[in-house]
Amino acid sequence: MGQVITSGHQPGFHHPGILAKRLALDAAARDSGAEAVWLVADQDVDAPEVVRYPDLDAAGRLVARTWRLRPIRQGVPTCSRTWGRMTPPPVVSQDLPPSINRGLQAMHDALDGVPGDSVAERFRAAEAVLLRDLLQSEVRYVRASELLGREPGGSILQRVLEDPVRCARVWNHGLGLVPRSGRRLAIDEDDPGRTEVPVWLLGEGGIRRRAGAREVARAVSAGEAVLPRAFLMTAVLRAMTGGVMIHGTGGGRYEAVTDHWSDGFLGRTLPEIRVVSRDLRLPLEGFLTPLESDPDRDELRDLEHDPWDSGGAKQDWLDRIRSAPRRSPERRRLFLEMHESMHQGRQRIAGRLDRLRARRHEEQARVGEHRVARDRTWAWPLHERAALLDATGCRG
Repeated sequence: MGQVITSGHQPGFHHPGILAKRLALDAAARDSGAEAVWLVADQDVDAPEVVRYPDLDAAGRLVARTWRLRPIRQGVPTCSRTWGRMTPPPVVSQDLPPSINRGLQAMHDALDGVPGDSVAERFRAAEAVLLRDLLQSEVRYVRASELLGREPGGSILQRVLEDPVRCARVWNHGLGLVPRSGRRLAIDEDDPGRTEVPVWLLGEGGIRRRAGAREVARAVSAGEAVLPRAFLMTAVLRAMTGGVMIHGTGGGRYEAVTDHWSDGFLGRTLPEIRVVSRDLRLPLEGFLTPLESDPDRDELRDLEHDPWDSGGAKQDWLDRIRSAPRRSPERRRLFLEMHESMHQGRQRIAGRLDRLRARRHEEQARVGEHRVARDRTWAWPLHERAALLDATGCRG
């Protein structure tokens, strides 16, 4: 095999930071003459069928909405979720950048116009259609769901099944090096065959589930689907291609677990990782209402919890309750009387509370608008092509 450069992600229309990996892979392959390989992580159970997009509500505020293209089978990998009829794309406010409506329609048309029986294959093919005018190099697709059925994946899996306890120990130690990077494998010292190994089996209804070494060995013998977990997946891919792998920010951090496990269990140093990512936001700032300080926030909270006319009234109630015997009828009576008094106090100042609550609601709406405008996770087809190329540093 000649020089190979790899990257990959779960199938779907992701944000420009993920697109940056694809464009970097294309540029690196073009410049070096290497083969480009894109890993489709189709053993994952994420939901590419759910697409978020910005819109304006009836009051003209920026909001985030969701387009559900199809019903989702929770817990079932995208390689096993069958494709079917799709809902039409939403139509967003004409006041927003036109690239949003164009992008939603383009995603729909691409998905509707390509072959593919599974969710993973449909999204892979549709994204390839929309990327045609952005990429210049051919790419070879590799499916994560097939990695353990080919070499070196099969041999690596066999080593895992032969020594599951040591595999799990090294794996768990690696997880400890990168906080919140994954769930530990369960180890059974008395019965190693029950020790959990880093793969998924498919249970009832195609739902992905964990399994021990003995059960996985039976599944392999029966020709059943055995899917790699994330770190095993990239270990197999990097061992298979022997080339540099381009990761995003998160993957670059978590891949330290893969390196540790491969070094410590397989005795194999994997090729290097390069990290590529970019931030890009849709041009939505012009639709924002400026944020202002909220001097009424503390006043609202104080009045909600201490609505009496005289200062110190709540403390008086608390002192009386505290002085009553614990769990006594008197203590309970005082507690209920305090809350009734609070209710009456809120009724007396209802108008003032309503005005403060309305201002608080308005402030929260403005904060929500700013969150939408700052969001960098909108699907890349919602952006203008020129903005994508400028942000990723790749010019077609």
